[in-house]
Amino acid sequence: VPSRVPAPSEGVWLAVGALPGRRELSSHMVEVSKVPKAPPGLGVAGKALWKQLTDVYSFDTREMITLGIVCRQADMIAELENQLRADGLIVVGVAGQERLSPIPAELRAGRLALSRLLGELHLPAENTGRVLSPRSARASHAASSRWTRVRREAAERAEGA
Repeated sequence: VPSRVPAPSEGVWLAVGALPGRRELSSHMVEVSKVPKAPPGLGVAGKALWKQLTDVYSFDTREMITLGIVCRQADMIAELENQLRADGLIVVGVAGQERLSPIPAELRAGRLALSRLLGELHLPAENTGRVLSPRSARASHAASSRWTRVRREAAERAEGA
């Protein structure tokens, strides 16, 4: 890594994450440039997420494509939330009957999709800075749950003794 960060116009190639204040997500080489512009057509939620992630992390080409999809999914979720606020949980069906709105189910599916897409970016865990694979994240959560239960049971036994 050079002692100074070259200007974007110099077209110098550096390892991803070599910019001060940005974290490495990939071992690929990318051209140093200013923070990439958000794809056209993103809404407020998508642009905010794009800025939040690209201000901190550097992405390779494949990750940029995934990030664009992530941001579009965030926009879709925001639109569904706005529609749910406007319509409410109960809507009028085609025969005039009251029925549950289909929006909560779509929101649940959209949030699940967003979570999985974010997982594909392999962002580091906030508190450790380490990148965990989905399998490692599940194992870590399971271990944490087990130890929490063990500690709680030990504390209950100590109180009863």
